[in-house]
Amino acid sequence: MDEVLQTKIDLVLALRTSERLGYNEGVDNHFSCMVPGTKYYFYINPHRMHWSEICVADLVELDFSGLVLDGKTSPEATTFFIHSSINKRCPEALKFYGQITYYDQF
Repeated sequence: MDEVLQTKIDLVLALRTSERLGYNEGVDNHFSCMVPGTKYYFYINPHRMHWSEICVADLVELDFSGLVLDGKTSPEATTFFIHSSINKRCPEALKFYGQITYYDQF
C-alpha cells in the first residue's frame, strides 16, 4: 500500500480508537502527523468534526504557513499554531508507532 495512504489510514484509526477508548472531549481536539516524504506538509483532523465520524477523505493537508493543500476546511488558528510548531520541530513525533512495550507490573 502507498505510504501516504497508509499514513492517512493510521491517523484516522488513531482518532477513532481514541474516541472508542473515551479519550476524546468534544470536537475541538486534534491529532496530526507529517506527510511521508515531505518536510513542510502535515495532516490534521478537520475542525469541529467528531473523531468517530472522520474518514481518510476528511483529513486536511496543509503547510507550515497555513495554506490548505487538500481538504474542505482550514483548521482553527490555535490548532494550526500548536500542531504546525510540533510537526516543524519534531517531524518524527510518531516514530514510536508500532513499538509497544507492555509492563506486567502495572
